[in-house]
Amino acid sequence: MKLRVYTACSNNPADYDEARALGVIGVLTNSNIVLDLYGPEMTLKDSAKRMLDDSRDLLVFQSIHGEKAQDIVDKALDIYELDPTRLGFKIACNVEGFKAMRELANRGIRTIATAMFTYEQAYMAAVAGCYAISPFYGRGSKAGYDMSQTIRDIRALYDRIEDHPVPELLAASIHNADEARACFLAGADSVACSLDTLKQMCCNPYSRETEEAFGAAFASIKGEDVSYLKLRNTDSDYQE
Repeated sequence: MKLRVYTACSNNPADYDEARALGVIGVLTNSNIVLDLYGPEMTLKDSAKRMLDDSRDLLVFQSIHGEKAQDIVDKALDIYELDPTRLGFKIACNVEGFKAMRELANRGIRTIATAMFTYEQAYMAAVAGCYAISPFYGRGSKAGYDMSQTIRDIRALYDRIEDHPVPELLAASIHNADEARACFLAGADSVACSLDTLKQMCCNPYSRETEEAFGAAFASIKGEDVSYLKLRNTDSDYQE
């Protein structure tokens, strides 16, 4: 398990700072988010530059497309020159996409096989030398796929490969902490999720309640300010 986490792109640099503080190492895009954040007049290359600037030191995976493999490769190479140390690309799983991923991997460029729903696609991504794969948990589940089983099968496949680097199993289309947990239990290395979902993963109502209970004791210790906690009359009786 590689123990990494990624988040969606944002037009607020402060979001990247908070995500970084929580351990995020990279930013993932898709065309819907890019259009929503930057509008139709900004090119993919310009939006990639904006994300590189705003996120400072995080990896940035721009989503790209093309009818033919060479179209995808050419687009990637044009954008890649902005920052070869931090840029990578999300490419949809299909015949031309896997050709492009293999060519880019041979050039040392990180690629993520995205819009993935099957074991077979995960196999082809490994053959192509992808940096990571993104099984779409939420979207696949909504379509009737058992995505937990798919991720378990992919994990078993990758664990059997001995003579070839295997992609990071980076589950995406994660809408809440429950879906993230399901992906980890199934064998995902990492998840890509919104900052809000990442915050959900940090919290539990009873954790806060317990913190408030301890706060009653902190309140009695000289120099301690617990004004940020909502204390109750019973908190002073709390025992671990």
